[in-house]
Amino acid sequence: MECAAMSCVRRLRPLRATLRLGLGLGLGLPLSRAAARGAGPRTLGTRAEAGAGERPGSGDCAVRIGCASAFWGDTAAAVPQLLYGEKLDYLVFDYLSEITMCLLTAAKVKSPDLGYVPDFVQTAMAPYIKDIHKKGIRVVSNAGGTNPLMCAAALDKMARKAGVDLKIAVVTGDDILGEKETLQGSAVTDMESGNKFPETIKSMNVYLGARPISRALDLGADIVLTGRCVDSAIVLGPLIHAFGWKSNDFDLLAAGSLAGHLIECGAQSTGGIFTDWHLVPDWHNIGFPVLECFPDGQFILSKPPGTGGLVSFGTVAEQLVYEIGDPQHFLLPDVTCDFSQVSITEIPGIEGGAVRVQGAKGSLPSSFYKVSACYHDGFRATAVCPMGGPKATEKGRRTAESILKRTRLMFKEAGLEDYSEVQVQILGSEEIYGAQAKASLNGGPRDVVLWLSVHHKEKKAVEIFSREIAPAGTGMAKSWFDAYASAELGPHAGSLAARSLGNAGLRMSEESLQQYKSASVLVRILASSDGILTRTSEKSMGFIGSYNLIVGGAGVKLVLAVSDSASHCLPSAFCKDQLFHEAGAAAPDSSTAPPGLTAVIGGRPKVSPVLKPFFFLYPKKKVKVDIHLINGKHIETYHEDLTFTLDTLVSPNLPKINEDLKDLPSGSLTYRLEDLAYTRSGDKGNSANIGIIARHPLYYPYLKKFLTAQAIEDYFQHILHKDQPEENSVIRYELPGIYALNFVLKNSLGGGGTASLRSDPQGKALGQMVLDFQIKDVPDLKSLVGG
Repeated sequence: MECAAMSCVRRLRPLRATLRLGLGLGLGLPLSRAAARGAGPRTLGTRAEAGAGERPGSGDCAVRIGCASAFWGDTAAAVPQLLYGEKLDYLVFDYLSEITMCLLTAAKVKSPDLGYVPDFVQTAMAPYIKDIHKKGIRVVSNAGGTNPLMCAAALDKMARKAGVDLKIAVVTGDDILGEKETLQGSAVTDMESGNKFPETIKSMNVYLGARPISRALDLGADIVLTGRCVDSAIVLGPLIHAFGWKSNDFDLLAAGSLAGHLIECGAQSTGGIFTDWHLVPDWHNIGFPVLECFPDGQFILSKPPGTGGLVSFGTVAEQLVYEIGDPQHFLLPDVTCDFSQVSITEIPGIEGGAVRVQGAKGSLPSSFYKVSACYHDGFRATAVCPMGGPKATEKGRRTAESILKRTRLMFKEAGLEDYSEVQVQILGSEEIYGAQAKASLNGGPRDVVLWLSVHHKEKKAVEIFSREIAPAGTGMAKSWFDAYASAELGPHAGSLAARSLGNAGLRMSEESLQQYKSASVLVRILASSDGILTRTSEKSMGFIGSYNLIVGGAGVKLVLAVSDSASHCLPSAFCKDQLFHEAGAAAPDSSTAPPGLTAVIGGRPKVSPVLKPFFFLYPKKKVKVDIHLINGKHIETYHEDLTFTLDTLVSPNLPKINEDLKDLPSGSLTYRLEDLAYTRSGDKGNSANIGIIARHPLYYPYLKKFLTAQAIEDYFQHILHKDQPEENSVIRYELPGIYALNFVLKNSLGGGGTASLRSDPQGKALGQMVLDFQIKDVPDLKSLVGG
C-alpha cells in the first residue's frame, strides 16, 4: 500500500495548486468534486453504494476527512474553508468534553428542548447545507450532546426549509441515567478519587465507540448524530464503513483511532497552541486538518491550500501526546491502542506542510464502557478584577482578603456556613510557578489581575459574595476599613456594649440589646448623617456606614464598617479605638483595601451551579444502542460484538529505568527545555498530562536522563494534592517512536473542569510552564545536530 499512498501524495501536489486561488478565509469559489460519490439519494435501511458498487476509498486510493470543530464555540470559518478548499468524503465535528456535557446537562434541565449544540445547526450547517449535500459530503458529529434526537429534529427542520432532503440517523443509548437508583445501592466508586456514588447525579453517559456510527453510514445516512462517544469515533466510524475493517483488525482500528485523535481538536494539529507559535503564519486564517486515509491504516495529515497555520512533525507530535495517559494502553471502546512506536514523517513539497503517520498497534478492548456522570455539588462564582499601580500584587491580595472577610461576617449574620473552598490567584505575579517563579524586582509587577473564586453549598451565600465584588472598586479602593474584635465579657455583654456605643456618641437602649443576649445573633445598627441611631434598612436616606454587634450570652463581638469619605458625618465623640477599649478588647489593625482596582470583568460575578464529573465503568452488555430516523422511527438495535473483548482492565505500564543513560557525556552547558523540546499539556478529570517531544533524536537520551518523574513532581509540587505525603503523584511514560515522554500528574487540577476554582482548570499552561526547566551540565548538544 506504500506505493498507493505515494501515488496519492503525488496527486495532492497539483491539486493544491489548483485549489489555492481565492481561498482567503475559506470563502472562495465552490469547487465541484471530480466524482461526487454518494451525492445521489440514499435510502436508509439499505447499504450505500459508491461508484460501481465499491466502498468509498476502495476504488480511488483514499478516504478524505476534514474536521471543522474542536469544541463548542470553535470558529465559523472552518466549514467554508474545508467545503470549498478541499475535496472531502466526510466532514466531522467534535463538540463534547466533560465540561461541555455538564453545561448541556444544565441546559436540558431548564428545557427539554435543549441539551444539544445549537451552533452546529445554526452556524455550521445552515449556511452551507445545500453545498454539502450537492457535493455528496457526509457529516458525522457528536453535537447531539445530552439530547441527540432534538438536535436531529432541529437539523431536519432547517434542511427542509432550505429545500434539502437529508437522511439523518441518530445514535442513542449513551444515556444511562435510568440506572441511577440501581447504581446508588451498588459499590460503584469514582475511577480517580475512589469516592462513593453521589446522591445528586444529574446525568450519566457512556462513551460509545465507532461501530454504531459505521452502521448508520452502512444504512445510507447523509448525517450521523450522536450523544456521548469517544472523540476519535467520529473518524473511526467512517473508516470502518469505508474500508470494511473487522472487530479483530486491531492494528487498523488503532490506526483509525489515532487519525481521529489527531484531528478531533481541529487546528491544534495544524499550528494552534504550538510551542513555536511565533513560526506559525496567518493565525487569522489557520487551516483546519484534513486526513487522507488508506485501507492499510496509514494516513496523511495536511490542511487546505492557501490557509495559515503549519503542519509539521512538531505540530502533529504535540497533538499525539495531548490528553493521553499510558501510550501503550490507550483505552477505547473499539480497541486498546499502543501509540508508543508511532512515527511521524514530514512530506516535502506540500504547501503548508503534510505528514505521514503510521505504526499504531492495537489489541483487545475492554468489555466495559467508561461512564462520565455529572452530579450537583453546591454553587460557585468567580470575580476577575484588573489591578494597577505600585505593589499591585499586594493590593490584589489585600482586596481579596477584605472581600472574603466582609462576606464571612455577612454569612454569620445570615446563619450560613463558611465557604467550602476559596481560590485566590494574582495573575501576572507568577505565583502559578510556585518555587519556580522569578524574583520580583522593584516591588513586583504594576499590572495584575485578581482571580477570586469561591464555592459554597448554598446559593444564597454565593449571591452575597457576588454582590460584594463591585463595592471593592469604590469603598475599598477609597480606603474602606473593616474593624473586628472579640471579647469575653460575661453576662453583662449587652449593657457594656450599649455603654461603649454611648461613649462614642451613638445611642441605643440597653433593653434593645439585652433581648439578643441569650443567643449569638447579629444586630445591625445604622448611623444617619445626624448621628441618631436607627435600626433600619441600608437603603435609608442618609446612610453613611454600619455598626454590627454580635451579642451572645457569654460575650460580645463588635464590628465596624465605615467609609472614610463619610466619617465627617459621625458624632464628634466617635472613636473606634475607644469603642473597642470600652468593650474590653484592643482595636485591630484596619483591613484597608488599596486603590487601583480598575474593573470587574464581565460585571457582577455569575452564580452558577457546580456540576462535578464522576467516572466509572459499566458493562457493555447492559447498554442498549439504537439507531433512529429523524422522526423517531427506530431502524435497528445495534448489538456490540463482545467476542473480542477483555473482562479485566490492563494494569498500568510502569516505566522502566534505562541504566545506559548513566554513561551519557556531560559538559558545562545549561539549556532551557524549550531549546531541546516541544511540549503540550491537557487534562483528564483531575489529572493533567504533559507531553515532551525531543526536537531531534539526539536530544532524547538527555531528556530521559534529566526529566524523571521525580524531577517533574518537584517542579510542580505546588499544584499537586496528596492524601499521603509519601505517595508518588507523577508517572512517566515513553514514546520512542516520536522521541517523546509523557507525564501524568495525578490530582493536580483542583478537581478539574467545572469542579476546579483555578484559572487553569484543564492544565493548559503546564506545558508552557515547564519550558523553563533547566537541563544542566551537558555538552554542546546543538553542535551534535549542526545547529
